[in-house]
Amino acid sequence: MLSNSVVVFASDNGGSPWGPISNAGSNWPLRGSKGTIWEGGVRVPALVWSPLLRSRRGYPVSRLVHAVDWLPTLYSAAGGDAADLGTLDGLNLWPWLRDKKPRKWTLWPRNELLVNVDVLSGQSAYREGDYKLVSITNTAGKDASYLFGDPAFSQHIPTPGKSPPCGEATTAKDLDALMTSSLVWKTLQRFYSDTGGLKPLPSGWREVTALHCNPENSTLFGPEGPREGYYLFDLRQDPCEVNDLSSRLQSVLAEMAQKLNSYAEAAQPPKHHGPVPRGLPEVNDCVWARFEDTAQTQSRRCPCPRRNCLA
Repeated sequence: MLSNSVVVFASDNGGSPWGPISNAGSNWPLRGSKGTIWEGGVRVPALVWSPLLRSRRGYPVSRLVHAVDWLPTLYSAAGGDAADLGTLDGLNLWPWLRDKKPRKWTLWPRNELLVNVDVLSGQSAYREGDYKLVSITNTAGKDASYLFGDPAFSQHIPTPGKSPPCGEATTAKDLDALMTSSLVWKTLQRFYSDTGGLKPLPSGWREVTALHCNPENSTLFGPEGPREGYYLFDLRQDPCEVNDLSSRLQSVLAEMAQKLNSYAEAAQPPKHHGPVPRGLPEVNDCVWARFEDTAQTQSRRCPCPRRNCLA
């Protein structure tokens, strides 16, 4: 199976370091967390491995990919024609991942994406190329004021030359040791045994994928909190979104604001529903089910009622 497989590791959003749904996730050194429009909430690493990739392996891809791109991309990888899927938001990236050399990636299909338009929280964001536009219309919203003038700010914005506040930085040597001792590494060694085993990774490959920020040059520090209006960031130079360029690049801002506003005009009001009881076990033959229009059964003898246990 492995010789005809595509393995994808991806995430749908950033981690939640604190709050009611907190876990061990960390978005360091990015600003924000799950549920926010900041890079820490929407920018996640991804990995694609497959022997079907004919281009140079073992290199980082610093290009935009949206979650909706996986459908046409994997459909194409499986032999389908992505055009048969009809009109989609997603783009087929498989030809680039499979065949294209990095020098050809100037024609990479995706150059823009809408991060979100949320009229309830008063926050919207749009990205085109390296630039990201953030619009805040409700400064009282917790998502808008996130980390502006908050004591937690210093815990989630890096200091040059310092380690994350929660512990010592892990060295590349430590990470390499963990990688080469893993079951995945050993499995791939056997898989590539006919061709001499796994080839060494390019020197400095971790540094290429690392993010570097310079909060000492920040234009966003201060206890006054956010202002209503637009923020513009160059994510290549400033992935941590601490240097607002809106006053310096007004032509870029105007063009991106027009595009963001066009998305906002076409957006439908968000619907926030509470729990839907039609999916509960006691009305679905004692199993968790999708949200049907009508209940499947009225049995009340389920040994594992409601949300007390999950199969």
